[in-house]
Amino acid sequence: MFIVLESLSINFFPISKENTSPYSLSGYFKDKKAQSYEYTYRIGNRDYTFELSSYPSLGGLSVFTKDITERKRTEEEREKLISDLRGALAKIKTLRGIIPICAKCKKIRDDKGYWKQVEENIRDHTDAEFSHGLCPECVAEMEKEIDEME
Repeated sequence: MFIVLESLSINFFPISKENTSPYSLSGYFKDKKAQSYEYTYRIGNRDYTFELSSYPSLGGLSVFTKDITERKRTEEEREKLISDLRGALAKIKTLRGIIPICAKCKKIRDDKGYWKQVEENIRDHTDAEFSHGLCPECVAEMEKEIDEME
């Protein structure tokens, strides 16, 4: 005897006391307990996943099938998204808490008590890189200093 999903004509597996396949109901025949399995079948060029549940009933066995293809696809997408987010999170470095900084030279004191340039400290604690330039106020100040030196 076979369990058949009529609309797709799928033979899930033969039911017999001798069947030792992990996809058999032999466990039910042994201990008469409810069981549930998931099966994936390729039909044409598409995979379908079904949940097959068996329950003891009045002197026999009740078997129910449910198409869980969409649920499995959603679960796989969720797992991929979680994996991608964990990967992105692992790449993120952040500065947190109170950062002791010199009020005059703006050096930052590290955990070992050494004073470092702001750029060095940020580079050590993040993935940021620096490029240097001059703001308009500093350009004006430097031009003034150059004019005074001439």
